[in-house]
Amino acid sequence: MLRQPACEVLLAGLPIRTGAPIGFPRRARSEYFTPGRSNSNGAARQTMSRIFEALKQAQLVRAGKEQPKPPAEDAVEVPDRRRSRRWALDISVYVYGHGPGKEPFHEEAHTLNVNANGALLLLGAPVQKGQTLLLTNQLTQREQNCHVVFLGAQHSRTVEAGVAFPETNPDFWRTQAPPEEPPAA
Repeated sequence: MLRQPACEVLLAGLPIRTGAPIGFPRRARSEYFTPGRSNSNGAARQTMSRIFEALKQAQLVRAGKEQPKPPAEDAVEVPDRRRSRRWALDISVYVYGHGPGKEPFHEEAHTLNVNANGALLLLGAPVQKGQTLLLTNQLTQREQNCHVVFLGAQHSRTVEAGVAFPETNPDFWRTQAPPEEPPAA
């Protein structure tokens, strides 16, 4: 089946490539996004209409042309599931572990975020979810076992890895050494 040439459409400021098979009549945009229109696919159209309206509202709010709408009366606030507060800190750590072939590795890595239960690290070594690592805080020389619980965005030579401590340990990330006591006279 032949296709019409692809064209770019801007939706919420992003270019989207589209194209429809020749032989099927294209519908007017209003036919796709008319709320309450009854036909064989009415529920899908209502959903698309709500999505389209939400995108238009978000564009207007971002442009400062409208105030955000208050949440619906039956809206439920989702609590933060984190066990402790997250801090955006760049802390140098040594990471020790075993690679896929059980060969040991170590590297100097940096944190992107930390909390009392773990951290988000930027690692150069390949790691897998569930893998056990040993971290050493370069500033305090404290050591902490952890395991990989999340693998995030991959950059050219690094990957974001979320690690969790077996037990809460807020002292591991202490960025300042405790004050020294004055010498006894």
